[in-house]
Amino acid sequence: MTFAYEYYCMAASSVPPLAVPRMKLKDLTWANKAKFNELMEKHSFVVLTDIGKLKNLYLQLRDAMESLFQENDQAKDACTSSYIYRNETKTPMWYAGYERSRVRECFRVHTGELERLKWPSSTFESAWLTLMKKCQAICDKSLSLTLGYTVEPASAQKEAKADLSVCYGLHYPNKEGTGQSDQENVFEHVDPSLYVIEPVTDVRGLDVFDQASQQWICAEDVCVPHEELVLFCGKALQRATENRVPGTLHRVTRYESTMNIPRYCFIYEQKYESFFP
Repeated sequence: MTFAYEYYCMAASSVPPLAVPRMKLKDLTWANKAKFNELMEKHSFVVLTDIGKLKNLYLQLRDAMESLFQENDQAKDACTSSYIYRNETKTPMWYAGYERSRVRECFRVHTGELERLKWPSSTFESAWLTLMKKCQAICDKSLSLTLGYTVEPASAQKEAKADLSVCYGLHYPNKEGTGQSDQENVFEHVDPSLYVIEPVTDVRGLDVFDQASQQWICAEDVCVPHEELVLFCGKALQRATENRVPGTLHRVTRYESTMNIPRYCFIYEQKYESFFP
């Protein structure tokens, strides 16, 4: 069994190459628990490769998301639910479904309350749920390996009304004046979640901070678009592991090369009520 470290050379010769942690998706098993934990503890993220049919599932949803975000405002607003998501502190956060702001458009889903959503179409719903369930399974397995015992899957958490997990389909226009700063669509932060998974898209933007090298890495520069997943962690996982696995600092950057090129991405954030004080 081998686990790859691929070296990504930065442009400046004075900066050492970065070792990008990679595992094949099929190797996310109990037999490889020690290696998985070693990588997460060292880097706080892992790139999952050889994702098989997940590539086509992601591309199907990406096409559906792009179609939604290209609709007129009236059609998009019709996909906004009256249901308000309340987070782990019971704070009301957002209306489920479609929402837009200066920074981005998004379609938001509370995975524990799917019946309250207004889906754009049955095709969109089917593509979303299929990919979401695959991401849930990956995060559930990752959480179990990290904690050393089998964590109840998302389906069981839902039955107990304890699944606070969320999914986002996002569209960043990457136009001047649309970010939180001139260079960043979203400032650097650590999510409140357990595990977070994001399929690598085809437009640069996701930067993760590598704990091992203390350097920023642009995921799209070191990964294969649509064929790899970035798995990283949040504050709840750091707390659950007593800081053994650090939360992943990340940001969404608007690079000069991506100006006026729209960026579409999908994110699943694992949040189970029992892991929040």
